[in-house]
Amino acid sequence: MKMEENNMKQTKILSLLVSAVMFCASMTACGNGKSIEKLSDLSGASVACLSGSTGEVYANGIMNATVVSFNSGLEAVQALQNGETDAIIMDEAPAQIYTAHIDAVKILDQKIDTEPYVIACKKGNEKLATMLNETLSTLKTDGTIDEILSHWVGTSADHVPYLAKEQDTKGELIMATVANLPPFAEKEGSTVVGLEPDIMRAICDKLGMSLVIKEMSSTDEVLEAVKAGKADVAVSRITVQKDYITKASFTESYFKSEQVIIAKS
Repeated sequence: MKMEENNMKQTKILSLLVSAVMFCASMTACGNGKSIEKLSDLSGASVACLSGSTGEVYANGIMNATVVSFNSGLEAVQALQNGETDAIIMDEAPAQIYTAHIDAVKILDQKIDTEPYVIACKKGNEKLATMLNETLSTLKTDGTIDEILSHWVGTSADHVPYLAKEQDTKGELIMATVANLPPFAEKEGSTVVGLEPDIMRAICDKLGMSLVIKEMSSTDEVLEAVKAGKADVAVSRITVQKDYITKASFTESYFKSEQVIIAKS
C-alpha cells in the first residue's frame, strides 16, 4: 500500500502537540468533583460524552448521572480538566491520544463494552451493502485494513494517511461523516483524515471510484443524508441501534471499539 511522505506524519505530530498545549492551557481550579476510580463510581456523577455517540447511550443508562454532551472529544477533555465534569465515556482509541499528552487524566482499567462500527447506506440498497461487504472482506483478507489501523490506532501509531491510487474512476462515492474525533476522523487543513476516511479510500480503490467526503455535525445528520440520497454512505462510528434500523442498511464491522472511562489522575 502506498502511504504519504514523512512530512505528513510530522504535520500530524505537530497538530497533536498543539492540542496538548491547548489542554494544558485549559487547566484551572477543579473544585471538589467526585473521584472516579471504577464504573460504579459514575452513579450520581457528571459524565461527559460526545453527542450522538455510543458513549452517550451508555452515559444515559447510568443511575442518577448528569450527562453532558459535547460536539468534540477535545471539548469533553477540556471540561474534565476545568472541573465541569467528573469523567468521560469515550472510545479507547481517541482516549489514548488525549491522555497521552497530559498526566492529569487517565484511562481507567475497567472497560465498559466493545462496539462494532459499521458503514450505513440507504435502507433497501442491498446492492451497495453487498458490494461494500465483499470489498471489506477482501481488504481484511489481504491485510489492508490491519495496515490502515496500525497507522491510526495504538500508542505507536504514526498517523500516516493512506494514499489513494491514481486511476481512472467509474464515478464518485459520497461519504457523510462527523470529523470531530481523532483517530477516526478529523480536519487537517482542508482535508478530513483518519482511519474512517482511509478505509473508505481503500474501498474506493478496489471499486475503481473516487471518494467525496461531506462533513456534517451529528450522527443523526449523516444518517438522514443517506436516507435522503444526499450521501451514498455514512461512516462515523455508527453502531447498529434500534433507532437507526429504520433509517439505513448496514455492512459488517470495519472496526471494533472498546468504550472506556477517562477520569482525573
